[in-house]
Amino acid sequence: MMQRYIRQRHLNKLYNTLVVGRNPSVKTVRSFVHLLDDSELDFDNDIALDELRQKITNRIQENNQLDKYINTVDIQIALFLKNAISMEELMSRSGAIKRRKQRALKQRALDGPPKSDRYSLAGMNKESRERLELYQKLVYLLQTEPRYLARLLTALTNHQVLGRWSDFTLIESTVLSLFAYATNAREEYLLIKLCQHCIQEEMKMLRVPQEFLLGNYAFMKLIVQTNRGIKEREFFKQLVQPLVKLVIDDESLDLESNPIMIYQKMISDEELQTGVPTQRPYQVTAQSALADSAVRDKFIANLRDLRHITNCFLSSIISAKDDMPYTIRFIAKELRVQLEEAFPEESQEHIFRIIGHFIYYRYLNPAFVAPEQYDVIEGVISPVQRKNLAEVSKMLQYISSGKSFNDVDHFLSPLKDYVQEASSVFSQWFMEVTEVAPPEEHFGMDLWTDCTLTQKPVVYLTPEELFHLHYVLEQNIQTLEPGTVDKTVLQQQGGGIPLFDLMTALGLSGYDDASHSHSSEATVRLCLQSFRDELPMDAAAWLRQILFDAKRLVVYVIKHQCGPTLLDILNSPVVKREEHAWQAFKQFEFKTDNELASKRRWLHLGTAEEPLDLADLTLSQLKQLTCRLVLHLERCKVITEAGGYQDVMNMIAQDITGKHTRRKQRSKEMTRMTVMLLHLCEKGQYLMDQATKYEDYLSGCMASMANKTWRDKKLKATLFSRQYYHLRGIHKAGLPVPKFGTYRYTAKQMRDRGILVDLQYAGVTVNKYDKIDMVFSMAQAGVITIEASYQGWKHLPPEERHIMDTVAKTLQNATVIRLDLHYEDLLQSQFEGVYLIAFIDGSVKVNLNLLIYFINKKFYS
Repeated sequence: MMQRYIRQRHLNKLYNTLVVGRNPSVKTVRSFVHLLDDSELDFDNDIALDELRQKITNRIQENNQLDKYINTVDIQIALFLKNAISMEELMSRSGAIKRRKQRALKQRALDGPPKSDRYSLAGMNKESRERLELYQKLVYLLQTEPRYLARLLTALTNHQVLGRWSDFTLIESTVLSLFAYATNAREEYLLIKLCQHCIQEEMKMLRVPQEFLLGNYAFMKLIVQTNRGIKEREFFKQLVQPLVKLVIDDESLDLESNPIMIYQKMISDEELQTGVPTQRPYQVTAQSALADSAVRDKFIANLRDLRHITNCFLSSIISAKDDMPYTIRFIAKELRVQLEEAFPEESQEHIFRIIGHFIYYRYLNPAFVAPEQYDVIEGVISPVQRKNLAEVSKMLQYISSGKSFNDVDHFLSPLKDYVQEASSVFSQWFMEVTEVAPPEEHFGMDLWTDCTLTQKPVVYLTPEELFHLHYVLEQNIQTLEPGTVDKTVLQQQGGGIPLFDLMTALGLSGYDDASHSHSSEATVRLCLQSFRDELPMDAAAWLRQILFDAKRLVVYVIKHQCGPTLLDILNSPVVKREEHAWQAFKQFEFKTDNELASKRRWLHLGTAEEPLDLADLTLSQLKQLTCRLVLHLERCKVITEAGGYQDVMNMIAQDITGKHTRRKQRSKEMTRMTVMLLHLCEKGQYLMDQATKYEDYLSGCMASMANKTWRDKKLKATLFSRQYYHLRGIHKAGLPVPKFGTYRYTAKQMRDRGILVDLQYAGVTVNKYDKIDMVFSMAQAGVITIEASYQGWKHLPPEERHIMDTVAKTLQNATVIRLDLHYEDLLQSQFEGVYLIAFIDGSVKVNLNLLIYFINKKFYS
């Protein structure tokens, strides 16, 4: 009984060390690693979470496929309308004008697709469309992967941006345009994430905290620019307007604190009132000025008024904490976190002074000293009023920084006690300002939110901004994405780097200071789309997975070996007893009849590699693999070698004591992913409805145009013309006339028009083309049927197919070949830059552009 009590007390002491101790030993951690073993419930929840992820991934891929299909139909609609408008414009002409227009359209078709302008993003051709899509993916990448722009802006701050034509001002304005100046919740959330990464990048350059006060950092410029938004203006109006009016409405108010200036003003007032020169000396010292009782009384009154008004300002600022925009509060919080991590020895009071400098001097002060620029007041502020505002602002700066009065402002020394007292209150307020929820919780957004949006995010950029951005990224690619990349990174990212891949696909920018003049578009509308088809993950997700796997392997190792530190254990040899214990442990840990054990057995090192079977490893091999992962984490600066990789043991200790917290997080994640799957299903239904509407619209347009064209041309058929005899022959045969028209030509006529380029078929030569009849008809809108007949033709094998996915068939009369062409497929081929198109395994070749011109003229004009 006593031994059990002693053992229990010893375990409690060890566990208390694990909970509150800073660096628990390997022995202490080893005593409680069994608490990390998952229960069946944990395993079931993990399985359910994995299934949810898989369903979400599948749904995202399905939605992306639907979206691509809708884009294809949208292109077909645009191409159809473009062709229809051209033909309608032609038919609206008359006489010589019509003939010239007709020749121009035919020549354009004969020349083929025009050469794509490298700066055009609005052309109806494949090159322009692909370039536009690449730019849309690039902008989306820059928005959602803030590390790239953070590195660029940091390099800009340090004047390290490369490129002869790089324009620093244009870069800053383009970045703000990328986020639409934070005018909606999504862009505000993403801009905050960018500022967060900028702070992380820029804090790395600080050697001491005081250097922050001297810098003009990128995130500050972003915040200053977004201060002019509607929410910020409303906040400034509510806070600043009453305070400014308190100063400017009192015409007698004078907050001058320099005795010499007070003395000189008294002399000036005296001479203005009496009209005679004063008997007082003009040049005096501060002590001499204060010796004058009138000056002294005015000086004391001014300081009293200054303290009162400053206190009014301070009270209003403190009471406006909850009304302050979230953006500035979170930036202050992130700044606090980064300063505390970078300078752990720095006092909290000093850190809050730095934050106070940022909140007051950088954010609030400009609105106090220049209120008219923030629409706080209307009208002109007089020099005296601006001087009074400057005096109040000066006092608030001393209060926010906690500094003593300098030599210039030593006349304010009577207010020293007040400033110290107010500074303590202000410092406490700065701390409260930084206590806000993370952006994901505040905005209800994360990296998955875009996948559920039915409407794509839209960004508007001028061509100059877009092409200049391309140029700057191209010139600074090594800064944004360093060339030396760990193989594990490549594996986790599917073997490629998103920014580098997109820049490679876009090619050289060719930008110079006059390049933007080559583009005719005033503004480019970018409907952003992701560059990934799978479940989005944040940039550090793969690193967290490596950390998780490394900790799991370390637990296996310390269960079978012990030592002073983890490094000592990894370097120690394996003896037979330990190897036998590991082999026995594997039989239980990885037994095949248990689903939980089977899950533990496999280690996924990357998407490009097959899972590694831990059951096949010896203890020595397990330690080698563990050592590789630990070293990789050290290279990525996740852990350090200090204390023999004590960081890893500390993390495992936190996992042991925080398992309940992890279960709560997993439950929260399951709830969030369930909601996300529901939204993805709703988006999928929306996309299906959109696809149906697009298809119906395209079919309706083609049917309407074809019906109108045939009705007009049928009434205008010339007596005894080729068309007249063709229609009469159909009626005599008792056959129905195709709903949208039918026309008869010979192969020679089609060759003379340039439509038929080549016909390679047994027994058919050029001099026999006039004996080959070709009938073009449309019984179904958008489907053009071509029937060619010739008595000398041999049978065509019925299994042959051509590239337009139509079937070549032999009818009862073996001399007739029938082809069905879908008009939208022809337009798609034209969009992709196809010039010649072949049918029947290449036996027939036609000029695609002239064929479409012919179809437009006959069926859609």
